[in-house]
Amino acid sequence: MGQQPNIELGLSDLPRPTAKVGVSRRWTPTRPGDITAPEQMPTGPGFGRPGPDTGFVLKLIDNAEFPIADDENHHNVEYALALIAGARASRYMRGPMVEDVEVALTIAGYRGNDAGAMVETRKAAFANISHDNARARALVDAIPESVLLEVPAQIAARMQAGERFLPV
Repeated sequence: MGQQPNIELGLSDLPRPTAKVGVSRRWTPTRPGDITAPEQMPTGPGFGRPGPDTGFVLKLIDNAEFPIADDENHHNVEYALALIAGARASRYMRGPMVEDVEVALTIAGYRGNDAGAMVETRKAAFANISHDNARARALVDAIPESVLLEVPAQIAARMQAGERFLPV
């Protein structure tokens, strides 16, 4: 806003020069426990699959379209898909994205020509999974890491050949 001509400014109202902030120094993780490479990610029982913003996968799953059978529990299905997609995203050391959900849907049998054939396997694998932490971890641990790193088309081709990745 311009200054009105009938108001005089005092010395304290005039703009003052300020010190310029210098360029920030480069930061590198040096603290104990900072994970800087995928190989440093701890593994074993009880570690899970930590990753940044894995809760966002619930929004992505909510936006995805896939047919849930009448006798499947919607909450358990979403929970299991979130576990699989979150595990894949954390392996890449990033937050979840749509391709992670597509991989989870493909592994669960919601994508592909034989989507109906996986219903019984899926119901058994996902039954009450949202209430049993040990079963949830076992589900993710049962899926080979090499499968989690593949693209959905490769997983679909392997499933067409008869491979299954959900525990029975």
